[in-house]
Parts: sequence; structure tokens; C-alpha cells
Amino acid sequence: MKITQMHSHFAARVQDIDLATELSPCELSEILAALDRHSVLVFLQQDLTPADQVRFSSTFGPLEQAITRMGDDDVARQIALLSNVNENGTLSAVNDRQMLFHRGNEMWHTDSTYKPQTALASLLYAVEVPPSGRQTQFASTRAAYAQLDAKLKEIVDAGFATHSLAYSRAKVAKSLMRDELKKSLPPVERPLVRINPSTGERSLYIASHAFAVRGMDEAAGLALIAQLLDWCTRDEYVYRHDWQVGELVMWDNRSTMHRATFFDTASHRRIMRRSTVIDAKYMASLVA
Repeated sequence: MKITQMHSHFAARVQDIDLATELSPCELSEILAALDRHSVLVFLQQDLTPADQVRFSSTFGPLEQAITRMGDDDVARQIALLSNVNENGTLSAVNDRQMLFHRGNEMWHTDSTYKPQTALASLLYAVEVPPSGRQTQFASTRAAYAQLDAKLKEIVDAGFATHSLAYSRAKVAKSLMRDELKKSLPPVERPLVRINPSTGERSLYIASHAFAVRGMDEAAGLALIAQLLDWCTRDEYVYRHDWQVGELVMWDNRSTMHRATFFDTASHRRIMRRSTVIDAKYMASLVA
């Protein structure tokens, strides 16, 4: 396995490993160490079935049950299908509810901050990609935190923000989320800073789902979140990934934000599969 860093702060290319095979404990340990170090890992030239993806992903912890799942069998429930292609092979309408829901992914975000259980890592596999507009951009919230002003660090180290999927999706369309989904995902409060227990490194934990800061009025809280978001997404902290079919990208949700870039959904196909690992040890520590 060859691991090559691609950005001055984070993100690495991983070659000469087949994720469709059963990996050794040594290989899995090396991947986890690389994730701690680089936050984003790009595995090249993979040929993965949904079952392969779920098997590899689940070696890092329990998997989420996806909202936009592929189906109802054990594997499909753990795969989020990010696609503009219908079951009959036609392209979804631009104003389709699910397409609008996916538009929210074009905002800077960290996966599952709004869920009862936060996410350790997400793994996104490219089945089909459009000829243009096929980027996912990643921001290192770890590097951004490290270079924050000392006074601002004091504020965020003690801070908490409320996260809500309904809040972020309302930016796309006010009535986008159905009532039953809103009820199942009430707002949750998260720290503004996450600490990696393996390394002790701190990262900002914010983005589009965050809308209120404990102890601040609404305007001040939103201003702080916007300030931190602008800081994290400066060019020096951003890696831009141009997708190729067969790539799997794994990222650490504790130390990154990401967003998809726009593409012409009315003309080009895009099929991606995402599995998400629950941060079970962190969630257990909150109730210990």
C-alpha cells in the first residue's frame, strides 16, 4: 500500500490495495493511522459492489442506516444513494424533491452533525460521474483551528452550537423536509471543537447545519459560525477532488467539512454510493 500526501495540510492518495478483498489487521491499522494523519484518503482504481463497500466500511465501526438508502435489504439500508438517475434509467427532474434535497450537499457541511449519533468517517464511491462539475471539495477544520487567533480559540474551545438538518435544507426550499423526518431528527447541540482521541488534535466542528451558539443571541451566533466557516474554507485549507469512476474517498468527519460542486443534472448522469461510520466510541464517552 502506497500513501502519498496531496495537499500541504491534508488529503492523501492511496494506491496498490484492493478494498474488495479481506484486509489484514495490519493494513486496516495503517489505513486508520493514515486517516488520523491526512483526514481524507483517496483510494484509486477500486471495483466495489455495495456489499464490498459495506464490508470494508464496517471494519471501522457500526454503520448508519441511510436516509436516502438504496433499498431495504441489510446492505442497501447502509448505503446512501446520491444519484440523479431513476430506476428506469431516466434523469430526475431538476425540481424533484430528492434532487432539491441533494442540492443541500453543495453547502459546506460535515456529515451527521444533526443526528443523534455523530459520524466518524464517510466513504463515497464513484459509480458514474459527469464530464464536468464532478468535484467534491474538502476543508481541513483541523488546520484551520490550529491557525486561529488565540482569543477566538478560547471562545470556540468552550462553545456549543445547535445543528439541524431542517435548518440547512430550508436554505434550499422552506418546505423541503417532510414533517415525519423533522420529528425524527430534532435539533441537537454539539461542541464547536472536536478532539481526536488518538492524536489529541483539535478541529472546528461547524458548517451549514449549525445555526445557534449557546450563550449568544441569534445574530451573534450566526455571525460567529459565518466567521469560522469563511476561515475554514480559505484556499490554503481546501483540497478539491476531481472524481474518476472507481475511486473511493474516505474522510474523517471530525476534522473536515466538504461540499459537492454543481453539475448539469438535466443532461449528465451521476451515481455515487456513500456509507457512513458512526463514531460509537465518542457517543459512548458522552454518557460514560
